[in-house]
Amino acid sequence: MSPGSTCIIKGGVYEEQLLVNKDGNAGNYLTFKGRASRLSLKIN
Repeated sequence: MSPGSTCIIKGGVYEEQLLVNKDGNAGNYLTFKGRASRLSLKIN
């Protein structure tokens, strides 16, 4: 990922830890969102 990128996350249950080792910046954030057809996410 690079500044301004969007990560589309598939619906489901995720038990593992999410480690983000990338940075956005003031005008270009890193965005994480659920896939449009399946918006249900559970991240523990």
